[in-house]
Amino acid sequence: ADEIVRTPALLDAVEDLIGPDILVYQLTMWIKPARDDAIVDWHQDASYFGLEPHEHVTAWVALTNATSEAGCVKVIPGSQKQGQLHHAVRQGRARNMLPRGQSVSSEFDSSTAVEMPLEPGEFSLHHTLAIHGSEPNRSDDRRIGLGISYIPTRVRFTGKIRLSATLVRGTDRYRHFDPEPSPRADCDAEARAAHERITRAYFASKQELADRYAALEAAAAK
Repeated sequence: ADEIVRTPALLDAVEDLIGPDILVYQLTMWIKPARDDAIVDWHQDASYFGLEPHEHVTAWVALTNATSEAGCVKVIPGSQKQGQLHHAVRQGRARNMLPRGQSVSSEFDSSTAVEMPLEPGEFSLHHTLAIHGSEPNRSDDRRIGLGISYIPTRVRFTGKIRLSATLVRGTDRYRHFDPEPSPRADCDAEARAAHERITRAYFASKQELADRYAALEAAAAK
């Protein structure tokens, strides 16, 4: 994974969008087993990360075939222009792979959705405010992809917890995040210990954001 996020062709495409000074904020493995009913409901990445400004771009890298049948990513073109939309847990939906199970609750036209099928080694890019999701995997093989969150170094986390990120191109003049080390080998003990510290802080930040959103929702309901 450390090598993949530094792939020159991938970074060249990201640089065209956010500039030459690039951090990896987070990486997620998206795995749908064969014939699995799980979906990724319509959402915007920005609602889960607490980053400002909204200049984060997600690279979705296919490690296996991500076809329409396998439940490839689909996106609403131009939806990033609508800004941050309201998200909520929707009842009666299929099993949702998203953290906290939230999805877009504001009105939008899903009939304009475009699928982004990928072969292994290909990638797609989408803006942090682009509405996107995916359907169940109806194929006979696992659908595996890496979701890489790239941000320009000027972007910051809006919470109180000090987080870390990996510089993969350029220079970090802002120092909004602590630098993350690269592993020296597979299952490197030092890197695994660092990963444990990093993920502990990251999930604490997610809880902080969830508590903040819950307080805002409660205040709005009064």
